[in-house]
Amino acid sequence: METNAYLKEHYEKGGENGRLLSRHGRIEFLTTVRYVEKYLHEGMKIIEIGAGTGRYSHYFAKQGYTVDAVELINYNIEVFKQNTVHGEAVTIKQGNAL
Repeated sequence: METNAYLKEHYEKGGENGRLLSRHGRIEFLTTVRYVEKYLHEGMKIIEIGAGTGRYSHYFAKQGYTVDAVELINYNIEVFKQNTVHGEAVTIKQGNAL
């Protein structure tokens, strides 16, 4: 099975959003945010490849950064869009790192 097809089949089941809201997922989120924030400066633009449902993209947009996100899975893109607040400096496009 082609890699993209395998990934789509796996992630279209919709488990990514729940994973990040779990107890372990919250720890992952806080740890990752703390690490990334060390390298950010005011006015920086962020690109997130493999944005999933947008948990990190939306967080950093709310902190005042402009975020361009790329995600492969349609389901995740729809959830991302549903969670986008009007006026939030965040965009989502379908694609992969290549």
